[in-house]
Amino acid sequence: NNIYITGMSGAVSDYGTIKYNSYGEEQWVKFYENGKWDIAEAIAVDAEKNVYVTGYSQAYGSNNNTGSDFCTIKYDEDGIQDWANRFSSVNSSTGIFTGDDAKAIVVDNNGDIIVTGTVQQTSEEIGTIKYDSTGQTIWQKIFTNPEGYYKSGPVAMQTDAENSIYITG
Repeated sequence: NNIYITGMSGAVSDYGTIKYNSYGEEQWVKFYENGKWDIAEAIAVDAEKNVYVTGYSQAYGSNNNTGSDFCTIKYDEDGIQDWANRFSSVNSSTGIFTGDDAKAIVVDNNGDIIVTGTVQQTSEEIGTIKYDSTGQTIWQKIFTNPEGYYKSGPVAMQTDAENSIYITG
């Protein structure tokens, strides 16, 4: 019966994640800062009460064309960061890293973490990544647009009892 909140925090835009108990008492507050812009977009909690946060992060770099990455973080139930993973796509025409933005996260019945969002390899496609509980990538897939469509960013995602994945956008 805990309450978890995540979003943007701070003047420079960091991930901010807070855990409250069922009485509304703050249990922990965590910040993630890895560059220029770090904006949390979604949160999920697994059966062991690990907390997963995802969104986008734009790192400082020598190249102004670094774009933004999916950035997914796992905290244990006490708020200790276990891992943080980034995913970057490259525009197929320009070879430049693009603006990737994770929008949804779920944990399936096997405890695997699925993240989906918008990537910009050719226009705007749906990028989906599946991690195991240790943060290792199981698979990643870019779903391209049907002929003639420009945008297809995801809005929500869920899994069913058989761990099928449903993405809408």
